[in-house]
Amino acid sequence: MKISQMTTDQAADVLVRITQPVANIIDDPEVEPLIKKVAESRNLPATKILSTFLPPVTALALKKHKTDLYEVVGAIGQIPANKVGKLPVIQVMNIIKESVDQDLIDFFRSFGGQTVTAEDA
Repeated sequence: MKISQMTTDQAADVLVRITQPVANIIDDPEVEPLIKKVAESRNLPATKILSTFLPPVTALALKKHKTDLYEVVGAIGQIPANKVGKLPVIQVMNIIKESVDQDLIDFFRSFGGQTVTAEDA
């Protein structure tokens, strides 16, 4: 479910739940060079930036921050984080895909990322 489709209480709960796990992933020293690459590629289309940035960050998140990643997926899917690892991967991918909207992107702009619209994601 997109954050913009949630009630205020639901959205607040999701944002509270995902803020720290996302910060944990973004603050990882191995992510810093990737963020720098994104910042340096402002003239590239957002789809190119995402296709360059997301695979290594996802791999890093799965390797070093699986609990954080599961918390994010669980929050946006409104399920307990400890259930995420038991879901079929296609269901997890759909939770992520269906949750991306401009409101979610705008929330994380405060972490210093490049502006990307939901249409580009």
